[in-house]
Amino acid sequence: MAELLHQTGGDLTAEQKNLAQRMIENSDNEATATILNTYLDDESNGANTLYRDLHMNRPLRGRFLEKL
Repeated sequence: MAELLHQTGGDLTAEQKNLAQRMIENSDNEATATILNTYLDDESNGANTLYRDLHMNRPLRGRFLEKL
């Protein structure tokens, strides 16, 4: 979430806000996967660098982290 806020300068779209709310308030893994796969899927972004550094390379859903 921090990376998405950083990339957007805190100006999230309505869809991003909805997904973030579901992710945070409901622990909605599908919303989390959508954020990661749709908005943070670039291998060079900070989130993917962190996951790689932490050896978090098993996919949770969809294509999340499969490139790492």
